[in-house]
Amino acid sequence: MRIDPQLRALRGDPASQRAVQKQLEQQRDDWLCGPAAAVRAELALYGEGADLSELDSVQTVVKQPDEARGLIDPVM
Repeated sequence: MRIDPQLRALRGDPASQRAVQKQLEQQRDDWLCGPAAAVRAELALYGEGADLSELDSVQTVVKQPDEARGLIDPVM
């Protein structure tokens, strides 16, 4: 199996691993509080029994693949 030299170097450097992990977590948090916030909030409502017809953001990402990709692409 081929291991990218950058990944190999990262594996041997715990400080860099922590820095990269922190950056990744910050990106995740920014995404969750930004673009994904409305969908997350509506999914929580759905989990509490809200009717799907009341959840506009969820319906948008389910019915419009480009919207779903636009939501996911920034975090990928």
